[in-house]
Amino acid sequence: MKKTYLIASFLVVGAGAISASALTSIKGSDTIYTVSTDVINATVYPSGPISWSAVPGLTYIGGGSGTGEDAMKAGTQQIAPMSRFLKAGATNDACSVTSPNGSPTTSEGIVIGLDGVSIYLNTANGASNPNSPSNPQSPGCNGNYDTTKNTALGLVSNLTFTYPAGSYITYGGATATYAAGSYTFSDWTDVIRLLFAGMDHNAGSTATNQNCTNPARAALINNYNALLESTGCPSGTCQTITHGFRRDDWSGTSDTVTTVLNLPSIPASKLTDPFCNSLPTGTTFPTGIPAVMQYRPLASFQDFDPIRVLCTSADTNCDQDGTLGWEMVIEPTTDLSVTSGYPTSVGTANMGFAVTGQLNDGVTYYCPNGDTPQFISECLMPLDSSNSSANTASPGSVPIFSFGGANYSSKIDGRVYNKFVHTSAGALQKASNGIAFVAAYFRNYQSQCQQLDASDQIGCFITTPQPCAIGYAGLTALNAYPTTIDPMRLDGVEPVTANVQSFAYPFSRKLYLNTLLGFANVTDPNQLTFAKNESGVTEMDYYISNDGFVPLPSSVTVGGGAGFPYCEDFDESLQCSSTTYPTNSNACANNPSPIPTTGTVCGNGTATSAPEVYERCDVGLANGSSTSNCSATCTCKVGGVDINGHCCVSGTGANAVDCCANPTVCTPGIGI
Repeated sequence: MKKTYLIASFLVVGAGAISASALTSIKGSDTIYTVSTDVINATVYPSGPISWSAVPGLTYIGGGSGTGEDAMKAGTQQIAPMSRFLKAGATNDACSVTSPNGSPTTSEGIVIGLDGVSIYLNTANGASNPNSPSNPQSPGCNGNYDTTKNTALGLVSNLTFTYPAGSYITYGGATATYAAGSYTFSDWTDVIRLLFAGMDHNAGSTATNQNCTNPARAALINNYNALLESTGCPSGTCQTITHGFRRDDWSGTSDTVTTVLNLPSIPASKLTDPFCNSLPTGTTFPTGIPAVMQYRPLASFQDFDPIRVLCTSADTNCDQDGTLGWEMVIEPTTDLSVTSGYPTSVGTANMGFAVTGQLNDGVTYYCPNGDTPQFISECLMPLDSSNSSANTASPGSVPIFSFGGANYSSKIDGRVYNKFVHTSAGALQKASNGIAFVAAYFRNYQSQCQQLDASDQIGCFITTPQPCAIGYAGLTALNAYPTTIDPMRLDGVEPVTANVQSFAYPFSRKLYLNTLLGFANVTDPNQLTFAKNESGVTEMDYYISNDGFVPLPSSVTVGGGAGFPYCEDFDESLQCSSTTYPTNSNACANNPSPIPTTGTVCGNGTATSAPEVYERCDVGLANGSSTSNCSATCTCKVGGVDINGHCCVSGTGANAVDCCANPTVCTPGIGI
């Protein structure tokens, strides 16, 4: 979630929230932060020129796809770059937006390029380094970075994992044990579901089935080799998977992960999520969590994974009990400079007052050491040698006295204060949505990694300080660290350009510029210019490729030409209510030139054997129903498609089972 302050004045009139002057900053996906910034600045790379000028006075601040979508719904902006399409459902933005800020009938998006969400490992520990032909290495456990499908390599997919009895660290540094057992992975999604969500293949998408202390999860974390499909390949020096790094809940990347893995969706409130770092709302705190850690902020900011990792001298951050969760959420910080996001002022044993506190349910403050705040929200915090607020406290940087708070603990690790990002005066740095940086786990290992982009920071973590870790992020991480991290084969397929363009890579996704208002109704000149710029095929291919993403292939012609950006209409009849909207109004048709007027509509009932581009299936209003194997987003609920273009599953609804194991009868890229 890339965040910063949004500074502009708005006047609400007519068909939308229209700025009294041109919008000066825009929120949206942090995944395509660099692309959006390049479009605004008319950045010139060595590979060629561009045909437009910079958008004057406009800056891109990211914040996450969800943040951009919410800003459109609130009427503070009219378009948003997003790494996913608009959300559907009665309570979600595209269905609940009201005039003058938009309507389900005017909602649409431009598909500007493609990405492959990737599961990264370090190249020295079981992966390969095939990205530099001048420096060939052993293919290792992941094979060469090519278009071929090799189900014997990559992330484990269908092996039986037999494990002995073992143990792991839990809350407060205590030891928990698990019995010997075995677990058979059903496919690659099973691995990621188990590690990041604690939901095995029997859990379905029911949140109450989550078990983050599942013995198979604990045993897998304790056995790095079990991540790899090939049992005979080297895995370097790694014995355990030291951490799992993920994107935050505002990121479209996390939305993609929950959708593809069939996990419970992330609610708009962000108070809970399906991942192991958080606890469901209303859950009783498990035995062993120190009272000082029992706060309830937004789910992305929680660190409640019951499988803990003891902090070492390499950790910049640490929780109160001297541990960190195995699963860590990494926020982007492009709204901060490197200096403010990764401050180096060292805290001493002295403590002074600072305007800060830890949020409990977004209402009640208390201090990082559990103490009672003074003057509503002020806590004793580390100071540096010049008595300015310090952001880099040591383990021993603890207050010398207490105000007597009920949750106070004198036995804390002083690095807990490093989760908070302050100004030199002691005030908390806040995001564009008003939420303070109170879980700055992106700062961990800051002596080695200081990337402002979350995907790049995850790549950096796996490169040097945590080479035995795993993490998910977009392809920009590989663009930043092409020789030290590797995206693992999923179902035997690498996210190379051809595989992403055909969607043969199972974590392929489209990248968008979306609007709830409709491009025909965009009145802000800066936003309209931005939208028109992103409609140019030559320029967008230029930026998409240079920034590490995948351009649309020439075989995609629905946008009016070979590889042109194309329009995707939001089908309100399917996605919202067929009673309220008996027929769909195609917003694309009204777009001003050069914004594309043609493209795709999920829900228009195109034949399953000949779906529209990047649709697996489309049976009209039956999409997403319990009797259809086609989802509401025109993808197969399980597996790919067979040689006839049909969803390759047996059974329907919750009983759907993947029958895509045989590559001779299942070709995920068919019909595209």
